[in-house]
Formats: sequence, C-alpha cells, structure tokens
Amino acid sequence: MLIDHPLFQVRQDEIELPNGKVIDDYFVRQYRQAVGDFFIELPAGRFNADEEGAEAAGLRELREEIGYIADTVRKIGTLYDKPSKDTNLIHLFIAEDVVKVEEQEDLDVTE
Repeated sequence: MLIDHPLFQVRQDEIELPNGKVIDDYFVRQYRQAVGDFFIELPAGRFNADEEGAEAAGLRELREEIGYIADTVRKIGTLYDKPSKDTNLIHLFIAEDVVKVEEQEDLDVTE
C-alpha cells in the first residue's frame, strides 16, 4: 500500500501479461457518494479544455492523486463516458517510467 487513508488508498500492482511483459499499475480506492461505496479506480479527474490540454491534466492528476510524475506519456484513446446522457469525454493515457516525487497533502476529503 503506497497511501493508506480512511477514505483514500493507493496501491501498486505488478501485472504479468500473457506475452510475459511485466507492468506496474497504480490504483486509487475512493469513496463515491452517489452510490455510497468505495471503488478501485485509475487516477483521474476533470479539466477545462480552455485552460489546459488533456495530457497536461492527466499528468497533473497523476501527481495530485498519487504523488508521481512520468517521463513518458502515451495517449491510448478518447471515448464518451455516457453518450446517451452527456457529452463528457474520457481521455486515456499510459504513464511510463513513473517516479514518486511527493507525499499527498491537501487532498479532497474523499481522496
């Protein structure tokens, strides 16, 4: 466990893929009020496209949520969250060669 807080936890999992490649994934456990439960998620957040790009926002969230920065970022896709209800886009990135640079401070109460 990288961070263990009553409402927020971060863990790192080492996963071996069928092709033998080993990857490290970082997951965030957060409380979600709408459903009244905790969820295991990838680091994520919102951004204003008029103020910053999707990649910059992803790097910001990586640092804010788990205290890591990445040397390499690859965009793997963009998709609609709930196209039947809204126009919210999800931008997916893979951060590689990540390094812990800080401990978490000033987190939201649910983080």
